[in-house]
Amino acid sequence: MKNIVFIGDSITDGGSFISITEAFARINGRDDFDKYINLGVSSENTTALTEPGHPFPRPCIFNRLNSLLKNVSGEWAVVMYGENDAVYQPFDESRFDLYKRGITKLVDELHKASFKVVLLTPTPFDAISFNGNLSYEDTCPFGSVYADYNAVMQKYAEWIINCGIADKTVDVYNPITQFLFRKRNKDSSFKTGDGIHQGREGNFIIAKAVLSAVFDLNIGTYESTPLPAVYKLIAERSNLYHRYYKELVGHDNPYKEKKISYDRLIKRVARLDKKIDKTLSK
Repeated sequence: MKNIVFIGDSITDGGSFISITEAFARINGRDDFDKYINLGVSSENTTALTEPGHPFPRPCIFNRLNSLLKNVSGEWAVVMYGENDAVYQPFDESRFDLYKRGITKLVDELHKASFKVVLLTPTPFDAISFNGNLSYEDTCPFGSVYADYNAVMQKYAEWIINCGIADKTVDVYNPITQFLFRKRNKDSSFKTGDGIHQGREGNFIIAKAVLSAVFDLNIGTYESTPLPAVYKLIAERSNLYHRYYKELVGHDNPYKEKKISYDRLIKRVARLDKKIDKTLSK
Protein backbone atom coordinates (compact mmCIF):
# COMPACT_ATOMS: atom_id res chain seq x y z
CA MET A 1 0.00 0.00 0.00
CA LYS A 2 1.21 3.50 -0.85
CA ASN A 3 0.39 5.28 2.40
CA ILE A 4 1.48 8.48 4.08
CA VAL A 5 1.62 8.30 7.88
CA PHE A 6 1.69 11.12 10.40
CA ILE A 7 3.58 10.60 13.67
CA GLY A 8 3.51 13.08 16.54
CA ASP A 9 1.84 14.37 19.67
CA SER A 10 -1.61 15.85 20.33
CA ILE A 11 -1.33 18.34 17.45
CA THR A 12 -1.08 15.36 15.11
CA ASP A 13 -3.54 13.33 17.20
CA GLY A 14 -6.17 16.03 16.68
CA GLY A 15 -6.00 15.34 12.95
CA SER A 16 -7.11 18.70 11.56
CA PHE A 17 -4.04 19.49 9.48
CA ILE A 18 -3.99 15.92 8.13
CA SER A 19 -7.57 16.13 6.86
CA ILE A 20 -6.92 19.59 5.38
CA THR A 21 -3.85 18.17 3.61
CA GLU A 22 -5.79 15.28 2.11
CA ALA A 23 -8.77 17.43 1.12
CA PHE A 24 -6.64 19.87 -0.87
CA ALA A 25 -4.59 17.07 -2.42
CA ARG A 26 -7.76 15.34 -3.60
CA ILE A 27 -9.44 18.42 -5.10
CA ASN A 28 -6.22 19.04 -7.01
CA GLY A 29 -6.40 15.56 -8.52
CA ARG A 30 -3.54 14.20 -6.46
CA ASP A 31 -4.27 10.57 -5.60
CA ASP A 32 -0.67 9.88 -4.60
CA PHE A 33 -1.57 7.85 -1.51
CA ASP A 34 -4.06 5.10 -0.69
CA LYS A 35 -4.38 6.18 2.93
CA TYR A 36 -3.46 9.14 5.10
CA ILE A 37 -2.89 7.45 8.47
CA ASN A 38 -2.91 9.55 11.62
CA LEU A 39 -0.68 7.89 14.26
CA GLY A 40 -0.51 10.83 16.64
CA VAL A 41 -0.73 10.24 20.40
CA SER A 42 -1.63 13.00 22.83
CA SER A 43 1.05 13.89 25.44
CA GLU A 44 3.72 11.92 23.57
CA ASN A 45 7.33 12.97 23.07
CA THR A 46 10.69 11.59 21.91
CA THR A 47 12.57 12.25 25.17
CA ALA A 48 10.66 10.11 27.70
CA LEU A 49 10.57 13.15 30.00
CA THR A 50 7.59 14.09 32.17
CA GLU A 51 7.13 17.33 34.10
CA PRO A 52 6.25 17.32 37.84
CA GLY A 53 2.58 16.75 38.55
CA HIS A 54 1.63 15.34 35.16
CA PRO A 55 -1.17 12.81 35.79
CA PHE A 56 0.73 9.96 34.10
CA PRO A 57 4.18 9.38 32.61
CA ARG A 58 4.27 10.97 29.20
CA PRO A 59 4.12 8.39 26.39
CA CYS A 60 7.31 8.06 24.37
CA ILE A 61 7.29 7.18 20.67
CA PHE A 62 10.03 4.59 21.17
CA ASN A 63 7.76 2.47 23.37
CA ARG A 64 5.50 1.85 20.35
CA LEU A 65 7.81 2.31 17.39
CA ASN A 66 8.48 -1.40 16.82
CA SER A 67 4.75 -2.11 16.79
CA LEU A 68 4.13 0.86 14.49
CA LEU A 69 6.69 -0.35 11.97
CA LYS A 70 5.32 -3.89 12.19
CA ASN A 71 1.67 -2.94 11.68
CA VAL A 72 1.80 0.06 9.37
CA SER A 73 3.58 0.41 6.03
CA GLY A 74 3.95 3.46 3.88
CA GLU A 75 6.05 5.58 1.56
CA TRP A 76 6.24 8.82 3.55
CA ALA A 77 6.23 9.56 7.29
CA VAL A 78 5.45 13.10 8.43
CA VAL A 79 6.98 13.66 11.89
CA MET A 80 6.33 16.56 14.29
CA TYR A 81 7.46 16.68 17.93
CA GLY A 82 8.78 19.34 20.27
CA GLU A 83 6.04 20.90 22.39
CA ASN A 84 6.05 18.01 24.88
CA ASP A 85 9.77 17.26 24.59
CA ALA A 86 10.90 20.29 26.58
CA VAL A 87 8.05 19.55 29.05
CA TYR A 88 7.06 23.25 29.25
CA GLN A 89 10.17 24.19 31.25
CA PRO A 90 12.92 26.81 30.76
CA PHE A 91 15.57 25.91 28.22
CA ASP A 92 17.92 23.18 29.41
CA GLU A 93 20.83 21.84 27.38
CA SER A 94 20.41 18.26 28.61
CA ARG A 95 16.72 18.20 27.62
CA PHE A 96 17.67 19.69 24.26
CA ASP A 97 20.27 16.97 23.72
CA LEU A 98 17.66 14.31 24.47
CA TYR A 99 15.38 15.87 21.86
CA LYS A 100 18.10 15.96 19.22
CA ARG A 101 19.04 12.36 19.91
CA GLY A 102 15.40 11.27 19.94
CA ILE A 103 14.51 12.93 16.63
CA THR A 104 17.69 11.60 15.01
CA LYS A 105 16.98 8.06 16.20
CA LEU A 106 13.35 8.24 15.04
CA VAL A 107 14.29 9.44 11.55
CA ASP A 108 16.98 6.75 11.34
CA GLU A 109 14.55 3.97 12.32
CA LEU A 110 11.96 5.20 9.80
CA HIS A 111 14.61 5.26 7.07
CA LYS A 112 15.60 1.70 7.96
CA ALA A 113 11.94 0.74 7.48
CA SER A 114 12.03 2.31 3.97
CA PHE A 115 10.01 5.40 4.83
CA LYS A 116 10.95 8.75 3.37
CA VAL A 117 10.68 11.32 6.15
CA VAL A 118 9.20 14.81 6.23
CA LEU A 119 10.39 16.45 9.45
CA LEU A 120 8.31 19.37 10.72
CA THR A 121 9.47 21.93 13.24
CA PRO A 122 7.46 22.30 16.43
CA THR A 123 4.85 25.03 16.37
CA PRO A 124 5.28 28.20 18.46
CA PHE A 125 3.97 28.50 22.00
CA ASP A 126 1.46 31.34 21.92
CA ALA A 127 1.33 32.87 25.41
CA ILE A 128 -1.43 35.34 24.46
CA SER A 129 -3.80 32.49 23.52
CA PHE A 130 -2.82 30.40 26.57
CA ASN A 131 -5.38 30.47 29.40
CA GLY A 132 -3.29 28.58 31.97
CA ASN A 133 -0.62 29.78 34.37
CA LEU A 134 2.60 31.30 33.06
CA SER A 135 5.53 30.59 35.34
CA TYR A 136 8.96 32.16 35.84
CA GLU A 137 10.14 29.37 38.15
CA ASP A 138 13.05 27.08 37.34
CA THR A 139 10.65 24.13 37.53
CA CYS A 140 7.10 24.57 36.27
CA PRO A 141 4.49 22.08 37.55
CA PHE A 142 1.93 20.50 35.26
CA GLY A 143 -0.73 23.02 34.31
CA SER A 144 1.82 25.84 34.14
CA VAL A 145 4.08 26.76 31.24
CA TYR A 146 7.36 28.64 31.40
CA ALA A 147 6.50 32.21 30.42
CA ASP A 148 9.12 32.35 27.66
CA TYR A 149 8.52 28.82 26.42
CA ASN A 150 8.19 30.12 22.88
CA ALA A 151 11.91 30.96 22.94
CA VAL A 152 12.56 27.31 23.82
CA MET A 153 10.44 26.17 20.89
CA GLN A 154 12.30 28.57 18.63
CA LYS A 155 15.61 26.88 19.53
CA TYR A 156 14.09 23.46 18.86
CA ALA A 157 12.66 24.67 15.55
CA GLU A 158 15.99 26.17 14.46
CA TRP A 159 17.70 22.83 15.09
CA ILE A 160 15.10 20.96 13.03
CA ILE A 161 15.49 23.44 10.15
CA ASN A 162 19.27 22.97 10.09
CA CYS A 163 19.72 19.32 11.14
CA GLY A 164 19.74 17.90 7.61
CA ILE A 165 18.70 14.38 8.61
CA ALA A 166 15.33 14.06 6.84
CA ASP A 167 14.35 13.75 3.18
CA LYS A 168 12.39 16.97 3.52
CA THR A 169 12.41 19.51 6.34
CA VAL A 170 9.42 21.80 6.82
CA ASP A 171 9.34 25.00 8.86
CA VAL A 172 5.92 25.58 10.40
CA TYR A 173 7.22 27.58 13.38
CA ASN A 174 8.03 30.74 11.44
CA PRO A 175 4.95 30.85 9.16
CA ILE A 176 2.64 30.52 12.18
CA THR A 177 4.67 33.13 14.09
CA GLN A 178 4.41 35.51 11.13
CA PHE A 179 0.66 34.89 10.87
CA LEU A 180 0.18 35.75 14.56
CA PHE A 181 2.31 38.88 14.14
CA ARG A 182 0.19 40.08 11.21
CA LYS A 183 -3.07 39.43 13.04
CA ARG A 184 -1.90 41.21 16.20
CA ASN A 185 -0.73 44.22 14.25
CA LYS A 186 -4.45 44.74 13.57
CA ASP A 187 -5.83 43.34 16.84
CA SER A 188 -3.41 43.01 19.76
CA SER A 189 -5.85 40.76 21.65
CA PHE A 190 -6.24 38.20 18.83
CA LYS A 191 -6.37 34.61 20.12
CA THR A 192 -6.47 31.26 18.34
CA GLY A 193 -6.30 27.72 19.65
CA ASP A 194 -5.17 27.33 23.24
CA GLY A 195 -1.58 28.48 22.99
CA ILE A 196 -0.21 24.95 22.58
CA HIS A 197 -2.63 23.48 20.05
CA GLN A 198 -3.31 25.39 16.89
CA GLY A 199 -6.66 26.82 15.88
CA ARG A 200 -8.04 26.47 12.36
CA GLU A 201 -5.59 29.02 11.02
CA GLY A 202 -2.52 27.24 12.40
CA ASN A 203 -3.69 23.85 11.17
CA PHE A 204 -4.22 25.35 7.71
CA ILE A 205 -0.65 26.71 7.77
CA ILE A 206 0.75 23.29 8.75
CA ALA A 207 -1.26 21.60 5.97
CA LYS A 208 -0.12 24.24 3.47
CA ALA A 209 3.52 23.47 4.37
CA VAL A 210 3.03 19.70 4.01
CA LEU A 211 1.24 20.14 0.68
CA SER A 212 4.11 22.25 -0.61
CA ALA A 213 6.78 19.77 0.55
CA VAL A 214 5.13 16.51 -0.51
CA PHE A 215 2.88 17.52 -3.42
CA ASP A 216 4.46 20.76 -4.64
CA LEU A 217 1.05 22.42 -4.26
CA ASN A 218 0.38 26.02 -3.20
CA ILE A 219 -3.07 26.49 -1.70
CA GLY A 220 -2.85 30.19 -0.90
CA THR A 221 -3.63 31.69 2.49
CA TYR A 222 -6.18 30.84 5.16
CA GLU A 223 -7.93 34.14 4.56
CA SER A 224 -8.21 33.64 0.79
CA THR A 225 -8.80 29.89 0.50
CA PRO A 226 -11.93 28.23 1.92
CA LEU A 227 -11.75 24.61 3.02
CA PRO A 228 -12.93 22.23 0.28
CA ALA A 229 -16.50 20.92 0.46
CA VAL A 230 -15.11 17.41 0.82
CA TYR A 231 -13.15 18.30 3.97
CA LYS A 232 -15.74 17.13 6.52
CA LEU A 233 -16.18 13.74 4.83
CA ILE A 234 -12.43 13.25 4.65
CA ALA A 235 -12.08 14.24 8.31
CA GLU A 236 -14.74 11.68 9.26
CA ARG A 237 -12.93 8.94 7.36
CA SER A 238 -9.57 10.01 8.74
CA ASN A 239 -10.92 9.71 12.27
CA LEU A 240 -12.00 6.11 11.58
CA TYR A 241 -8.53 5.19 10.32
CA HIS A 242 -7.03 6.97 13.32
CA ARG A 243 -9.15 5.05 15.81
CA TYR A 244 -8.25 1.73 14.21
CA TYR A 245 -4.52 2.17 13.63
CA LYS A 246 -3.77 4.06 16.84
CA GLU A 247 -5.11 1.22 18.98
CA LEU A 248 -3.77 -1.49 16.66
CA VAL A 249 -0.27 -0.10 17.15
CA GLY A 250 -0.87 0.57 20.85
CA HIS A 251 0.39 3.43 23.01
CA ASP A 252 1.06 4.42 26.63
CA ASN A 253 -1.52 7.17 26.98
CA PRO A 254 -4.14 5.85 29.44
CA TYR A 255 -6.89 7.51 27.42
CA LYS A 256 -7.76 5.10 24.61
CA GLU A 257 -9.80 5.53 21.47
CA LYS A 258 -13.06 3.62 21.12
CA LYS A 259 -11.96 0.51 19.24
CA ILE A 260 -13.39 -0.35 15.86
CA SER A 261 -13.06 -3.76 14.21
CA TYR A 262 -11.35 -4.06 10.85
CA ASP A 263 -14.56 -5.34 9.18
CA ARG A 264 -16.58 -2.42 10.50
CA LEU A 265 -13.83 -0.01 9.50
CA ILE A 266 -13.84 -1.25 5.91
CA LYS A 267 -17.64 -1.04 5.65
CA ARG A 268 -17.80 2.50 7.05
CA VAL A 269 -14.88 3.67 4.93
CA ALA A 270 -16.50 2.21 1.79
CA ARG A 271 -19.67 4.23 2.45
CA LEU A 272 -17.67 7.39 3.01
CA ASP A 273 -15.57 6.75 -0.11
CA LYS A 274 -18.74 6.82 -2.21
CA LYS A 275 -19.78 10.14 -0.67
CA ILE A 276 -16.28 11.56 -1.12
CA ASP A 277 -16.14 10.51 -4.79
CA LYS A 278 -19.60 11.99 -5.39
CA THR A 279 -18.58 15.29 -3.78
CA LEU A 280 -15.34 15.44 -5.78
CA SER A 281 -17.19 14.80 -9.04
CA LYS A 282 -19.42 17.86 -8.66
